[in-house]
Formats: sequence, C-alpha cells, structure tokens
Amino acid sequence: MSWVRYTPAARQAVLEARAEAERHGRLDVDSGYLLVGILRQPESLARRYLEGMGIAEAIVPAREPADKGEGEETPKLTDEAKRGLKIAEIESDSRRHRYIGTEHLILGMLREPSSVAGGLLREGGLSVEATRQALTVLSTKLPSDMRAADTSPVGLVERLKSWFRT
Repeated sequence: MSWVRYTPAARQAVLEARAEAERHGRLDVDSGYLLVGILRQPESLARRYLEGMGIAEAIVPAREPADKGEGEETPKLTDEAKRGLKIAEIESDSRRHRYIGTEHLILGMLREPSSVAGGLLREGGLSVEATRQALTVLSTKLPSDMRAADTSPVGLVERLKSWFRT
C-alpha cells in the first residue's frame, strides 16, 4: 500500500483512526475508527458531504475501552479496513485520479460488505452510487490544490508505514 498518493486529509484521517483506537485501548483499527478520523478532518470533502447529508454526528461509532494488556503494541489496521483502503484506491484509479482522498475512503467503506463504517453509512441512508455521484459533484467545486496529493510530508508517510505495516 502506497501512502504517497493519499491527500494530507486522508493521511491525517488514518493517523487519527490509529490514535482513537489507541485511546480506547484497542489494538485493532477497523473502518469505524477510520470514519472517526475522517470526521475529524474539518476541511475534508467526505466530512463536508456527510455533514450536508445530516448524518456526520449520528454515525460516529460508540467504542468501549478495552484492556490492551501488557506491552506497548501499536494498533494495526484490520483486514476489513485494509480491504476498504484497497477499494478506495480502486475508486481513485477508476476516475484516473492521482490521489486518494477522504472521498475515496468513504466509497471504499461503503463498497466493502463487512465494513463497520460501511454498515453505519448504509444505515444512515447512503448508497454507493448516490454517494459517488454527490462526491463527484462536490469535488468539481474544490480548487485543484485541495484535490491533488501533497507528496511532500515524507515524515507522515513514514509514520503511516511504521504504524500500519501492510
């Protein structure tokens, strides 16, 4: 998985997901935590869309703190979260985008059948096709510099690689 194509907001969403899982004592970072990470990106296209649909706050999953046990293990992405990220990459490629943004992450979650976040989004009334169309319209209204991947923060990419060895 190449983190270089991820926009700064998408990268930060993944880092926020890891931090949220860690705060709750979890060693698994599922798509529910990725969704929380996306919602913490105030300028992200996906958050704007979810707020516009009136479901942003209603879909944040409740998490119970868990005992991590002994040791200093780092939370890792679950298989369902990894599949959602892979589908996000496919969504980006299918549009010939050179970047992977939060909008692609949302679509990846929706398309992954076992996705925790996808289930929450579907329960909130979202469908893949309607979301894809709405995000396409919204993305055309953004300046191109907000859509393009910023490949300069190498340190952030390295942190992602070290935390989520995939």
